[in-house]
Amino acid sequence: MGSPRVNTDASGAVIARHDYLPFGEEIDGVGGRTAGLNYGDDTIRKQFTGYERDTETALDFAQARYFNSGYGRFSSPDPLATSASSVRPQSWNRYSYSYNNPIRFSDPSGMLAGDFYNLDGKKIGTDGVDDGKIRLVTDKDEAKKIKTTKGPYTQAVNSEIVIPNSACVTATVAAVDRSNNPTADDKKGRHHEEAVVAGRTNGGPLQTVEIKAGAFTPLNSDKVRAAEIDVSVPANPSDTIPSDIEYEAHVHPAGPPKDMSSSVSSTVFNNTVSRDFIQEPSSVDTNHATNAGTTYVVVGAGNSTVYFYNSSVTKAEMSYGAFKRLGR
Repeated sequence: MGSPRVNTDASGAVIARHDYLPFGEEIDGVGGRTAGLNYGDDTIRKQFTGYERDTETALDFAQARYFNSGYGRFSSPDPLATSASSVRPQSWNRYSYSYNNPIRFSDPSGMLAGDFYNLDGKKIGTDGVDDGKIRLVTDKDEAKKIKTTKGPYTQAVNSEIVIPNSACVTATVAAVDRSNNPTADDKKGRHHEEAVVAGRTNGGPLQTVEIKAGAFTPLNSDKVRAAEIDVSVPANPSDTIPSDIEYEAHVHPAGPPKDMSSSVSSTVFNNTVSRDFIQEPSSVDTNHATNAGTTYVVVGAGNSTVYFYNSSVTKAEMSYGAFKRLGR
């Protein structure tokens, strides 16, 4: 969070300790936090999440405006009018701090809860542009630089992976649920692929489209399962696949539960399988990933891992739990 917890003098002796509640109220005098251990006020201005404390008003300077930790709210409305977003209802509360969710977000600029995230699904900064995009920063050095920047980070980020908006994440999570659930031919679930695409047509608004479920995948003659899905066929015939795809995600099935296990060894594809299904992007996936402007995603439903890849390599991976948090 960037909150200084312990301050020392030049010789290393502790001169102050600080603990904070989620919205920045300081905790002292309880739970062993005594003055004898140096809990309490000091003259260091840098306080909660690195905001500078104005001792006259007891407000914290958050670049674009002041924050009142006692109320857990900003003292003035968000000056960036375009930061209100239909996919984040809390953004319409112009005084709320970090979408009213300080456990997950901080707000270094006082304007936006942030666009940059690390591969743990934690917000690390903002680019100051309210375009709804989620920017995953995969390089640790770049992530550290963004996290320690006060205000919007406007330099190029070479390691970023862009997800068009949180609705793409929500739709991908729904696809995982569908893959685990029964269909007309996959009677018990976990044996078919599901997918979602998002994009624009002729520069129009971003559209997220559910793809028609892949077929049930039994063992073939080689005693393996080869699930597949056609991402050009929407689940709803009245939907149209966008002409310019910005995001494409599909689910590699979890495979049979124990009471349905086949005789095929779970090591047939080394460590990348969950029983019979490959979990990471296959050569078929990478051969398909030819559009440089598209973010390609595979979710391994069996090993709870999300893979981001292009036409030649898996660029990054994160846990499914961390990925789900991006859509909240």
